[in-house]
Amino acid sequence: YPRIGSLVLAASSSAAQGANSAAMTIADSVGGATAIAVAGLVFSALGGAVHGGSFTAALGFSTALAALAVVVALRHRKGR
Repeated sequence: YPRIGSLVLAASSSAAQGANSAAMTIADSVGGATAIAVAGLVFSALGGAVHGGSFTAALGFSTALAALAVVVALRHRKGR
């Protein structure tokens, strides 16, 4: 994520660079942890390893998140 960090630092004033860098790191960590937790909840709510459909549902959730990320990235790119 060096590009994102560089963009954040470039857009920040000298006084706010530390706080903005920390906020970006925390958001990255919390976002990943939340996605993993929700995928685990989906997996366990549908029966865990006993039912094959729970694997499909957890992977489907992850795929949906990835598709959403692509849509957001493409939309951001067009805005430039």
